[in-house]
Amino acid sequence: SSTHARLQQTASGPARSQPRPDAMGHAGEAQQRVVFFTDGVLAVVSVLLLLLKFRAYLAYLRTLIQGALAMCRSACGTAPCRERSQIDAIIDARISEQKVERMLWVSRLLLHIFFLHTAIYLARVKVHVPRVFTPLQDCAYIVMYAALLLTQLTNNVPKRVFVDVYFSALMALVAVMCAPFACTREAALQMVGLSNLLLPMLATASPSLAVAAFWNVCVTLSACATLWLHEPLEVTSGSELVVLCEVGLCLASLGLGRFIEASGRAELRAVLTAQDVCEAHGATFTLLHSFCDVVVELDSEGRIAVDAMDLAGFLLQNRSLKGLAITDLVVSEEDRELLRSKLSRPSAGGGSTVDCVHVCMRDTNCKILKVELFFISYESLHVQTRFVAGIREFGVWGPHATRGRRRPLGLRANDEDVVDDLWEEQEVYVVVDVATQGLPVVSYTSCFGTRIGRLPKTTPLMNYVDQGTAFLTWVQQMMNHKMMDDGDAENPEFHARLRTRKGRMTAVITVELDDDGSSSSDGAERKSPGLRARLYFRRITWKPSKGTRSAGDHVNNSQSSLGSSSRNTTFRSGACSWRQPIPGGSGNTLLSLHSGQRQPPAAGSSGGQRQPPAEVSSGQRGPATQPPTSSSALPPFRGGQGQPPTEVSSGQRGPAAQ
Repeated sequence: SSTHARLQQTASGPARSQPRPDAMGHAGEAQQRVVFFTDGVLAVVSVLLLLLKFRAYLAYLRTLIQGALAMCRSACGTAPCRERSQIDAIIDARISEQKVERMLWVSRLLLHIFFLHTAIYLARVKVHVPRVFTPLQDCAYIVMYAALLLTQLTNNVPKRVFVDVYFSALMALVAVMCAPFACTREAALQMVGLSNLLLPMLATASPSLAVAAFWNVCVTLSACATLWLHEPLEVTSGSELVVLCEVGLCLASLGLGRFIEASGRAELRAVLTAQDVCEAHGATFTLLHSFCDVVVELDSEGRIAVDAMDLAGFLLQNRSLKGLAITDLVVSEEDRELLRSKLSRPSAGGGSTVDCVHVCMRDTNCKILKVELFFISYESLHVQTRFVAGIREFGVWGPHATRGRRRPLGLRANDEDVVDDLWEEQEVYVVVDVATQGLPVVSYTSCFGTRIGRLPKTTPLMNYVDQGTAFLTWVQQMMNHKMMDDGDAENPEFHARLRTRKGRMTAVITVELDDDGSSSSDGAERKSPGLRARLYFRRITWKPSKGTRSAGDHVNNSQSSLGSSSRNTTFRSGACSWRQPIPGGSGNTLLSLHSGQRQPPAAGSSGGQRQPPAEVSSGQRGPATQPPTSSSALPPFRGGQGQPPTEVSSGQRGPAAQ
């Protein structure tokens, strides 16, 4: 009995060590439930990622449907085929480049993943671990790995076919590995995990919709057929859940790929639209700057959107005009209503509005400025209508003047220059004080302010002329010539290059004595010190530049030619010379008339007083005054005879003053 008990115990020992079938079933079922739950979570997450931008995805689908309908209509001949815009072609090229870059990145990532998987696979084969893959799956795996390697070696594949071909090859191999004739049910479950890894990664490459949809359907049908056709495991349940997860994952992958492409297209379109708006905005500013005094930007309500310091300087103000309505700067209510109607008028066809209006503005000196206001509307980056307004002055009235007849704007276009030919019959001149350093501006005509630019009083005219030294020498010579010759003498011309707020200009300048400022009609003494001259500007040619630059910022270096040690300005020519005393010192303007033959100065005359002329005829316009006793008088001129003439003809215009 004891031997029988030992044999029964020995026989029952191995039986107890074997696991029971119900325990194996519970473990396998738990494992499969974990796999099904993971697949479901991945599918739900993919769908949620798609639903986050559901509106954008619907808009893209609506665009696809409209495009398909348009293609059908064009194929049937019911609607003319419209050419694609240039921006769409640029977007397609950029999207193709992005697809190739993403696919190359995915291929490198998959190569590293498959390399690690291959190392683990070979290690398991070496230790004789049971395998669930079939030989056909092994061949497909080798081909897939070879395709990944060839992708890294080949760089000459066309971009338009690379993404679709590569995606099709990988998805075809996955479909073969999941096919019923290539794997068992257990292997199919493992391949489902591989496809769950590949599909979202490949979807980021966003191939064409037809290719992506076709191969997603192939992989889904292959995996579902394998799960349905093979006999189910004894402990496995819920194969329908696996099928639903695979279908949902494929649809989510398609949606993710389309969403990525739609997002890329929207981003590129926004970038290109911003570039177009900036280029159009810059071109509009450049165009208006070419013939306007001031250019400002207005919002949709007609308010100034920037500080507009140029406009403030144009109106002689020193404050920012941001937020101020452009209509508040207009004088009359009639002009305000006209400007409001122009700004509020909708554009035809949704494009830009280009218009011009003539209005009147008032500056801080109570001068009414007659201006032309050009404005161009455009769509800003925030899809709001904005205006670029250019203001050009073409007349100045007094504080109580009435409006006259407006003359329309006339511009003559040229390939290189823009010639301003308005009011050619009117005088364009500026009165300067030639007895002061730098030729400060005393006054100017309204036409000068319109065509050349408005200048503050006492501003040195030398700051606006490029050829400073030559221009100053010419003015000196012409003043000597004017004071010696008769009034019928022809004025030589000076071709000057100017730097103004409007840009660079060229003009022909002539000089005349300012009778109102230099001397009175009855020959009395001048009421204001200094000698004034009128500089007439003709044949003004305007060379537009990029933007407006204040001429005061470009101070002419030629002012140093006046001399830092000598504060007296000397004018001389072959016939005469005159000097201005030190500003603020005693004495009047010294004018010496010399004949063609001069005697050398005496030994003591270089630092002393000069000898006055012996005789001055009664035809001279100014009185002869006594020489100043100040020791700061200038020495006589070099290179000529210092002895003054003994007689001056009656035709001389200038006064003989000591």
